[in-house]
Amino acid sequence: MYDIILTEMQLKQVVERLASEVAADLGGKPLIITGVLKGCIHFTSDLSRALSNLGVEAEIDFIDCASYSGTESTGDVKLLLGPSLDCKGKYVLLVDTILESGRTLKKAFEVYGNLGAEKVEACVLLDKKEKRKVDLQAKFVGMDAGNDFIIGYGLDFDQQYRNLPFVAKLIQE
Repeated sequence: MYDIILTEMQLKQVVERLASEVAADLGGKPLIITGVLKGCIHFTSDLSRALSNLGVEAEIDFIDCASYSGTESTGDVKLLLGPSLDCKGKYVLLVDTILESGRTLKKAFEVYGNLGAEKVEACVLLDKKEKRKVDLQAKFVGMDAGNDFIIGYGLDFDQQYRNLPFVAKLIQE
């Protein structure tokens, strides 16, 4: 069971706002949008289209990191799939649907920093500041997510619910 916290229409509005913020920050630099799999799939797609509608051209890449077992982070971030594009001298936008402990995005920042990206920023739909385990903030944030376990729009509970077209809090009984 779940309670919807962001409808499809609300998601569209938040994504368009974030795209405008990112477009304003680019400063003419070449952009690589890097989705952090698997949760990012819908958000990355919608954000890249919203940026395109604003005239922003971008390369799209994905990385895959794993650190969860059920509803808990193991604390150990493993890079399962690394970057495939040359990021030297480019603006890399890390896109993830939710920022919790910060460990996964910290790992992604390190990877791109070591590869020579000119600038690396993070764009997240949802932020759980209370869950942060490392000192890391996303430059672009859709909204605060509180402490509930969130599903839908790419976010899962044991690989279920990713395909929901909205964001909801999971109600566990």
